Amino acid sequence: MDTNAPAFRPVLSGLLQLLQKVFLPHLAAALGLWLVTFFVFARAWDAAASLVALKVAAEVVFGVVSGGVLFVYGFLAACMCAVRIGSASWEDFLDAQFTRVEAAVLAKAGNADRDMPKSEAEALVAGSVQDTLAPLKQKGPLLAVWSAAVLLGLMRMALRSVLVRQMAKVSGTTLRMSRLFAGKATLAGAVLLNLHFLAIVAQIGLYMAGLLLLAADFAVLARL
Repeated sequence: MDTNAPAFRPVLSGLLQLLQKVFLPHLAAALGLWLVTFFVFARAWDAAASLVALKVAAEVVFGVVSGGVLFVYGFLAACMCAVRIGSASWEDFLDAQFTRVEAAVLAKAGNADRDMPKSEAEALVAGSVQDTLAPLKQKGPLLAVWSAAVLLGLMRMALRSVLVRQMAKVSGTTLRMSRLFAGKATLAGAVLLNLHFLAIVAQIGLYMAGLLLLAADFAVLARL
């Protein structure tokens, strides 16, 4: 019996619990950003002295689209914050995923001591990571589905980047899979650090994007 999906449930449950704590502040920030952006858009239409009917239609469309975009923005920022906080307690789970990826790679490679072109090895690793994490996709409530998708996307990047970086350390155009997974404990620990780092970078990037949009709103407002 495959125990990977059951092992993922406590991780996803912990992520959702953290998300409940950090989502409202991020949603409030996204709502505030939406109100400022919508106000600037409406003022810009007033300054252009547009037809009333066209102005109302444009404001409705802009309000719905920008509201949806900023809701997703707030959700993603909250997810990155939750992953950053929660990743420290996922070490055992990430170690297990790394072990599964190793087993999948070695099974596909056949002979672990066979010299393999690096391009083929990268494709093999990418496919093995995908095959390992694909069964963890969720069905049911949208919050669980979206949260799992974000977490699995970050895990996929963390696993692949660690292994690709390990490949780059091997000189030449070929490598053996047995060498790729040498120092397994260190590599598994690097996956955890990588996941944490990716969440931090994504969170900062999203915050910066929000600040840039806010600055652009005030710059436009100052010129009206």
